[in-house]
Amino acid sequence: MMFNRIILLVLAGCSVILASCGGDDTRENPIGDPILVDPGTITVPAPPPEPLPPEPEPEPEPAPVASGVLNTNGDFEADAVGTDGANITDWGTAANNGGVATFTVAVDPDDAENQVLQVDITTLAGNSWEIEAVQENLAVAGDTTYTYSARVQGPVGGQVNFTVGTPDYTERGRLEVTTTGAWQYVSFEFTTDAADTLIRAPMHFSTENNEGQTIYIDDLQIATPINSNGGFEADAAGSTTPTGWGTAANNGGVATFTVTDAEAQHGANSLAVAVTTQAGNSWEIEAVQNDIPVIGGETYTYLAWVNGPVGSQVNFTVGTPDYTERARSEVMLTGEWQIVGFKFTADEADTLVRTPMHFSQEANEGTTIYIDGLAIIGPVAAEDTTPAAPIIPGANFTFDEAADADAWDAPEDLALSVNTDLGALVASPTWSGNLRMDATFDTPVANLLGGTVSTYIYVPEAYATEAQINLQYRFADDSGGQCFIGYSRPAPDTGDDWYLLSVSPATDAATDCGYTDGDFDFTNITTIGIEFVAGTTEVTEDFLIDNVTIIEPQTAMFSFNEAADVDAWSGPAELVLSYDAASKSMKAVPTWTDVDTALQVDTTLDTPIADLTGATVSSWVYIPETYTTDGGLRVQYRFGDGGGGQCFIGYSLPAADSGDAWYNLSVTPTAAGDCGYSDGGFDLTNITTISIQFTAAGAKEPEVTGDFFIDNISVSLP
Repeated sequence: MMFNRIILLVLAGCSVILASCGGDDTRENPIGDPILVDPGTITVPAPPPEPLPPEPEPEPEPAPVASGVLNTNGDFEADAVGTDGANITDWGTAANNGGVATFTVAVDPDDAENQVLQVDITTLAGNSWEIEAVQENLAVAGDTTYTYSARVQGPVGGQVNFTVGTPDYTERGRLEVTTTGAWQYVSFEFTTDAADTLIRAPMHFSTENNEGQTIYIDDLQIATPINSNGGFEADAAGSTTPTGWGTAANNGGVATFTVTDAEAQHGANSLAVAVTTQAGNSWEIEAVQNDIPVIGGETYTYLAWVNGPVGSQVNFTVGTPDYTERARSEVMLTGEWQIVGFKFTADEADTLVRTPMHFSQEANEGTTIYIDGLAIIGPVAAEDTTPAAPIIPGANFTFDEAADADAWDAPEDLALSVNTDLGALVASPTWSGNLRMDATFDTPVANLLGGTVSTYIYVPEAYATEAQINLQYRFADDSGGQCFIGYSRPAPDTGDDWYLLSVSPATDAATDCGYTDGDFDFTNITTIGIEFVAGTTEVTEDFLIDNVTIIEPQTAMFSFNEAADVDAWSGPAELVLSYDAASKSMKAVPTWTDVDTALQVDTTLDTPIADLTGATVSSWVYIPETYTTDGGLRVQYRFGDGGGGQCFIGYSLPAADSGDAWYNLSVTPTAAGDCGYSDGGFDLTNITTISIQFTAAGAKEPEVTGDFFIDNISVSLP
C-alpha cells in the first residue's frame, strides 16, 4: 500500500499547503480542506471517496420529535392497581355537566399480569366529550404523519371516540369505535399542521349504550412507525412496485399487486392484491417489508388494515431475515375493513425483522384483497449519534475500510478495530498503564521539522471530565531515537467530540519534544505512535481515531482557511468571489451571458515561480451536478509569465457522474508544448499569474446555474 505524502511550504505573502497529485480525480465532501497528496513513498491505505460537502448555507435544525413513541404510560403500568383518575401518571380524567364516571388503574380482566384503565360509566352527559380520559401536551413535529393506536374492551354495541387535537381543541384526527365485548385494536393516522408543536389525545366515553357499563383501555401509543410507507402513500395509483415493499407469486401462484386509490381505510391509497391462482403453500403469494430495525428483547405492536370477501383469509406474520417466525395472526375476512393487531417480542439477538403477509389460500382464488396502514409501533433502534470526524481528503490514514487498521499495532490491552459506518478506528482500552498504538512506515518520512502531524481523536466525555486523559505523539527514527511531543489534555467541555491532536515541530528536538533520546532530529521517521496517558483506570469507554495526516515541509497552496485568503484572487464582474466559511473555500458565483462565455479567477504571485517544468499544479473545484449532466462545462488553467506570455492547459470536461463533488484539476507540464494554447514566447519560466477558467464551450450554461467552490490551489515543484 502506498502512503500518501502531503507537503508544505510558504509562498511569498501567504501561508499555503501544497502537494502533487497525478491525473484528474474527484473527492466527495471535504468538510475541511481537500489536502492534495503526492503518491510518495510511505505505505498506507489510499483515501477512498469521502461524503458530500456541506451545503454553503447550513440547513435549519429539524423540528423535534419526528419519530418514536410520543406519549408515556399509555399502558398504565406506571401506577399501582387502584390508583384513581386524579392521580394516574400523565393522564387527566373528567366527568362534567352531569356525567358520572370513575377512572381507575385495574387488572386486565383477561390477563392478570397486565394493567389497564377501567372506566365505569354511571350517568351519561349531554356530549360525548364530557366524560373523557386524555393525555395532554405531547410534543410533535409540524406537518408530520403519526399513527395512533390503542386497545379497547367494552360491551357489545358500546362506543368510544378516540381523537387527537391541538391544545386549542382543533381536531387533527378521530376514530369512532363500536365495541364488541372483546379486546380490539384501534388504529388511525393523523397529520399535524405545519405550526403544530403540541397535541392532546382525548378519549370520549359519554356515548349511547355506555351508561352503566365498564370499558377498559390499554396500550395507547402515538408514534411514527418504525417501518415506512405502510399506507402506500409514497406511490402513485397504478404502481406495481410499492416503495419499501417486496411482492412475490411463486411455484404456480398467480397474483398481481397494485397500488390503488379505489379503496383506502385511511389516506388515499391501499394495496390491491388480486389472486388468480393459489400455490401449494400460503407464503408463495406474499407482500413483505424487509429489514425493519428492532431492539432485541423489546416488545412491538403490529397493526394493519385489511378488506376482502367474506371467508377469504390472510396470514399476517413477523419474522427474522433468516425466516424464523416471531409472531403470526391468521385472519378470516369479513367483507369490510377490519383491523389486525398483535404484539411480538424481538429475541435478544434480533436487530431486523420482516413482515410477510401470505395470500395463497384456496378461498382467495378469484378475489381481490386490500391492505392498508401497516404500522410497527415500538422502541426505535437507537442510531449512533457519534459525529464523523472532520474530513481531511488526502489523510494518510482514513480508516474507511477494515483493512486500514492493519498498518497499526497495539498491545493486547488496547484492542483496535474499524467502525466502517463512521470510517474511524476504534481503540478499546483495558487500563493497566499508558497505552500506545503505532504505525511503522515502509519508507521513512525524510523530514518532519517544519511539517505538521494531525489526528482527530473522539474523546468520550467521561475521559475529559473524570479521567483527565492526556494524549501525545511518539515519533521514532531509523536509528532508534524517539520523541514524545504534543502532550495535551482535552478540556472538560470538549468531551463527546472530536479532539484535534496536532503538532508542528519548528525548531529542534530539544525545543519541541517533551522528551527525546538517541539523537532524534525529526529526520528519517519510521514510526508514528499515538499514546493515551491514563488519569484513572475506572473509565473504560472507547476512543475513535481518524484522519491521521502527515504534512512534510516542501511546498504549499492557497488553502482559503480564512476570509482574507480570498483577497489575493480576482475575477470579472460576471464571476463574483467570496469566502465560504462552512467549507473553508473560495465561492465563485457565475453569471453566464451566452453559450461561449469563459470566466476565470486569477491571482498574481508576489514572487514568480522560476520554472514550472515538471511541477504539478493542482486544485480542487466543487462542481454542481447540473454542469456535468446538462451543461457540458470545461475547466482549465491559464498560466501567465513576466513577459506577457500565456499558456492554457488542462482543458477537461468533468464526467457526468462527478457532479456535486470536488473535482481535482491537476496538470504536470514538461514543456510549453503541453499547453493547449500558448503565445508570447511562453516557456514555463518566470510564472507570475495562475488562473482557473470555466468555459461554457457552446453548451447550456446560460440556462444552467450553480455556484463553484475552489480550494487548495497548489504548485508542487519537482
